[in-house]
Amino acid sequence: LGIQQFVSAMNPRSINSDLLKCTGCRQVLNVIYRNIESFNSVNCSTAFHRIAVFGVAGEELHQLLPLVKKTSQLLDNDDGMLNYRTLSSIVWSIAKTYSNSAQQSVVDGLFRRTLKYISPITPSFDARGISQVMWSMAVFNCTDSELAQRLCDASSALLISKSFKAQELSMLIWSIATSRLSVSRDMLSLICTACKGSIRYFTGQGLAQVAWAVARLNFRDPTLMNAIASQIETVQADIQALASLVWAFSTLDLGTNAIYSKLSSLVLKADFTASSFQTLGQCIDGFSKWSNAEQVLTILYENVDDGAIAKMSLTELVHMISSVAQTDNISPRLPIALSQRVVQCLPDMDGEALGVSASALIRLSSKKIIKFTSDERKRIRSEVSKSVKVDAFHLNWRAIGYIELLIRKVCVRESRWSKKADVDELSVNLSERFRSLSDLIRSAAHARNTVPGKSLAAMRPRPTAGLKAGSHILILGNDPENHLQLCGKHHGRYLITHWNRSLSRFSSTTPSTWIDDDYFYDGCIIRFPYSIGEFAMLISLAASKLTSGSLVWIVGLPEEGVDGVAAKRALSPLFTEITPMISTDVVIIKATRAETTTAKSQFQDWITTTTLQFDSHGSRHWHVAPGMFANGGLDVMTASLLPLIQMPVKHRARVLDFGCGSGVISSFLLEKRPDLRITMVDCDAVAIHVAKVNVPNAHEYHIADGWPKTTASYRYHMIVSNPPFHSGQPDDFSIVQELIDGASCRLRSSGVLYIVSQEQIPIGRMFAISTSKYHSVHVMPSTDPRFVVWIATTSSSGDSTENDSHQAKRRKILQ
Repeated sequence: LGIQQFVSAMNPRSINSDLLKCTGCRQVLNVIYRNIESFNSVNCSTAFHRIAVFGVAGEELHQLLPLVKKTSQLLDNDDGMLNYRTLSSIVWSIAKTYSNSAQQSVVDGLFRRTLKYISPITPSFDARGISQVMWSMAVFNCTDSELAQRLCDASSALLISKSFKAQELSMLIWSIATSRLSVSRDMLSLICTACKGSIRYFTGQGLAQVAWAVARLNFRDPTLMNAIASQIETVQADIQALASLVWAFSTLDLGTNAIYSKLSSLVLKADFTASSFQTLGQCIDGFSKWSNAEQVLTILYENVDDGAIAKMSLTELVHMISSVAQTDNISPRLPIALSQRVVQCLPDMDGEALGVSASALIRLSSKKIIKFTSDERKRIRSEVSKSVKVDAFHLNWRAIGYIELLIRKVCVRESRWSKKADVDELSVNLSERFRSLSDLIRSAAHARNTVPGKSLAAMRPRPTAGLKAGSHILILGNDPENHLQLCGKHHGRYLITHWNRSLSRFSSTTPSTWIDDDYFYDGCIIRFPYSIGEFAMLISLAASKLTSGSLVWIVGLPEEGVDGVAAKRALSPLFTEITPMISTDVVIIKATRAETTTAKSQFQDWITTTTLQFDSHGSRHWHVAPGMFANGGLDVMTASLLPLIQMPVKHRARVLDFGCGSGVISSFLLEKRPDLRITMVDCDAVAIHVAKVNVPNAHEYHIADGWPKTTASYRYHMIVSNPPFHSGQPDDFSIVQELIDGASCRLRSSGVLYIVSQEQIPIGRMFAISTSKYHSVHVMPSTDPRFVVWIATTSSSGDSTENDSHQAKRRKILQ
């Protein structure tokens, strides 16, 4: 070595100077090669950063192995130079260099070890370091939720002090959205406020990233989005950024005519030559929701000719046909060409792509845009069957639901199937996959709903530890497995009263509309309910039962909105000293009963009157209460169901309204046929109370979590339901499956079961795996393409039974 090189090799500061003077990747690699043994942590950080800035790919990535090994050694033996700056720079550089490389596994271990080193020092990070680490974790698909939460906590004070620059803000919120982190609504509000304050410093790409992120997080901030729309004309934005903006405004339903007109003008001026088909699909998807988008959509379609479709990757093809399927008033050329290519690619699709493609083909077929010949329908079924056989394990329940409808509505002329015919290979494979999925979905829903109670019970010291022995604690809301009661019992020190409006198979509490005792309680624990209206009702109930200065603890899941502005607004008149404790999995809020404010202390104070109108022939007064589905009114799914119901022929026929809510379906039926004897069933005591007021001429009312426990031996001529498909926030099909399993034995011969659902719900597979026997099951399209109505009938001579040969055929297919 020459003297200068020798001195450089012995002096890390000189090495860093040499690295900063480099003007290309090759020069950086030369410095690494000459001096790697003398590198300290700062040198490693600088070298990684320069490589990330200049860009390196292919064979040159192999030449970074000495740098990777040296950095690993320094992590094992801290040289005193490892701080938040060097560590954040290392992870950012690794993510930028290796994120799209086949060699990502080479640095995966180093990346995760660096994050482990970062975790305990997150409070010392500045805005740049936080945004770099968050961005790197999102790009590397790293799911360290604990570290992400620490970084979010560290960023809160920096957001308030306006320490984040525009680029750092866009990186931060993009990372949260990409990783789908469970952050509080307050945190998102802080980020959006900071973005609005720095809006003039954003680039076009930064504006697009912020808009895309808030849309993906479903966080509606009209002021921020309007500021973005105003700023976009003053910066340069490529077609990809414009596509993200169009998609974001349409997703959040914040696109006005002025905004869409401005975006379409920019899109029409943009250069499409370098745009991906996914970008075009985003534009088509977004503009399809604008009534005046004909001109811009025509231009977008012209960029997708037959030659372009042939060159599309499978991902681009699926995204494009999904976007086109949601567009109205489209020329048939593009949908037909896309659908033909999709059919060719069906055997190569994984479960998710298959479900999206099936949804698009259903939508295009329903609009009469595409028509398939008999041979084409057979081919689609055959290709789907092959794909399902190969990749059934990766099908989610939505994909199964869409495939079911594709086969029933597109591949066959008649959607009415008997259960005996449901024994071909495709049907059996779909049934077996859904059978395993339904168990997982049910278990996951129950596990998620028990998290708040378990988390509160695990707190140390316990929330109620400060109360005197013998104190009386009130618990309000759903408490599966009685975890909230465990918080209060504390080795038997306290008296517990648990109130819940709904009957649950996981709790022994008898439901009621209100607490009618005269006690005042010493503390209260509230499980956050499924709506803000019901939460306000529970808060008022708690306040009416607590003396001033008493404590209340509210616990819920982040996705339920327990930490949102509306929840705090409901608390603030009646409670003070509101203190939230937010983690990744649960939100706990502690508050103190205010001294002077008066709460609504009677159940009747919460009953309101509105207007219900089925059609143009008049309206009626309708009673509702907080916490009811669709606020107790006529929802779009029920409105889709009602016109398809055929009234029973028999006079005084018996009808069961399963999950009756406020009584909309029963009221509609009795208006058409006052002679019907209707039984109304719901798990919610409040709903049944309101239903008795709205539908006083029903035959019976039952509070039941599923089928009512009754000694009556009669069967029904018809069962009608708009059933729940969730248990709280999580998906859960157990109630629907119970409805299908139990309906046939409760129906008379030639009895009919009606179920309305979203089109992607796999109701057909629920019938297929059910032990109950139906003569036929078919699906009817409704006036709203998002929903379908399933109609099942029992045989005219009683419950139908399966032939042994069909059972044997199923077993043979599974083998």
